[in-house]
Order: sequence, then structure tokens, then C-alpha cells
Amino acid sequence: MGEPVADLNEQARGVLAIWHDCRDGQEGLYERWYQTEHLPERMAVPGFTVGRRFRAIAADREFLTSYEVLTPEVLSSKPYMDRLAQPTDMTREVMNNAFLHTSRTACSRTSVRGEARGSVILTASIDDPLDLPRLRAAADLFALDHARIHAELWIDAGASAVPSAEGRLRGADERIAAALVLEYTGQEHAKSDVARVAKAVGAARVEVFGLMSVTGPTH
Repeated sequence: MGEPVADLNEQARGVLAIWHDCRDGQEGLYERWYQTEHLPERMAVPGFTVGRRFRAIAADREFLTSYEVLTPEVLSSKPYMDRLAQPTDMTREVMNNAFLHTSRTACSRTSVRGEARGSVILTASIDDPLDLPRLRAAADLFALDHARIHAELWIDAGASAVPSAEGRLRGADERIAAALVLEYTGQEHAKSDVARVAKAVGAARVEVFGLMSVTGPTH
């Protein structure tokens, strides 16, 4: 399997993971918001290091967004909480009219393997913390190779439980307990792993997404 190594941002020890759908007919607003306002706004928060957006290849939900942060505490820091407390007019419109079926969790990034990052991501998320030992054991089964080039675990760090004005606009978000995350050079390799991952992890939602965009910090 190989020893865990630093990824492209060695110090990014946290991640905000958001799975969701977009309401039919709101796609234009949704994309305009992400591209012109939301991504730059989030990446301007101190401690945010990279934002990546993914779209479903074989998944229950249409989108996955991940924001890597220096530590999970960034996601309960004053600069970030101030942003959540003062949603813009466009954010209000998107939260009210576009976001559906949201799962949002502030996580620690652990067991990181692989220096490169993939264009396709497989996530196996669990809801029950009691399933975490099995998830950890499953991570050891998936060695890196020419196609499966990155792996890590996301584990709920608790910060997403902090209420906010922005969150209240969406309503009650789901949360995960943890997720096994595997990254690939192509979708066929990821799709071929779905059944094996599902068997290894057990009670998990296994989904495959393709990369849409990558955004770096603006500060």
C-alpha cells in the first residue's frame, strides 16, 4: 500500500465537504454564483488553501465541493463565521432557490497518500461513527497504482454543527461521520472500484464525481 505522504498542500489538515443537488431551472444562477462570487469569497478567508468542484459521474447527488483548509479550526474561525453570518443577496437567493439535499461536514483530513491529485474522485461516506473502524480498515485495501493515485480519509471534526445564518437559509443539512476518498486518472478506473469499495466499507454511500474546477486562495 505504501506509507502516507504529503499531498500538494502538506499543511491542509482539514476539509469542508459539501454534497448537494441543484434545483431544475436554477442552473444558470447556481453557476454564476459559484464562479463570480462564492468561490472567490470563500478562498479569501484566511486558512482556505484550495477549492475543488466536482459533478456526478455515478452518484446519488449531482455535485460535490471540497474546500481544503489549514486546520479544521479554520471552519469555526471568526473570519469564516463572519462570512456565514452575513450572506450576500445572491447567496440568499441560491440557498433559498437552488440548493437541495445538502450534506455539509467540516472534517479532518487523515491518512493522506499520493502526491498527485486525480480528475475523478470516489467518495464512500458513512453516517454512523461506529462504522469508522471498518472504513479505516477498508482504506488499507486500496493500494495506489497508475490509475488510483491518491487516497485519504475525511473524519467529522464537529465544526459544521455550529449554526449560521447561511445554514438556516438552506434548512437542516445532513452530516457524514467520515468518508474514504480515492482519486483516479479516469472515470473507468473509479467506476470499476465502486462495488469493491461498497463491499469493503459496508454501510456507505459510494459515489463517483468528475472534476469541474480548481480554485486557489485570493489572499
